[in-house]
Amino acid sequence: MTSKKFVKAFIAGMSLPAVILPIVFTLLYLNVHAIVMQRALEFIPMYLPLVWGFANALFVKFNNDATGKKANKGLIITGLVLGLLVAIFGVFIAHIPMRVFGNSMQEMQYAPLVVIPVVYAILFRYVVRWLNKVVGL
Repeated sequence: MTSKKFVKAFIAGMSLPAVILPIVFTLLYLNVHAIVMQRALEFIPMYLPLVWGFANALFVKFNNDATGKKANKGLIITGLVLGLLVAIFGVFIAHIPMRVFGNSMQEMQYAPLVVIPVVYAILFRYVVRWLNKVVGL
């Protein structure tokens, strides 16, 4: 199996659960299901594949003719913006650093606001660009 065929098969296989699971969770949440209401923040990461997909779809739509350095710049900016949005949610709404580290690392609780956008930018530049090429975008 070629890598292009493997990546397409992987994406096709994960697309249904990546879309359906957040919808099911949202319906359970809206119906005030007891377990979902108690642990709502634990289910938030299942929305990330949808967010990444929408971010990449927006990049492809608005930068369809971009090649070379322009495409790299667009992917890096897309990753930075998405990473910043995720980091803001994680730090200020979900309080993930405090949940993970407690008060022992309080001086580092804002580090994700820098680290996550940089990591997302790198992943978008190298991994998402490669995947876009493999699937023919």
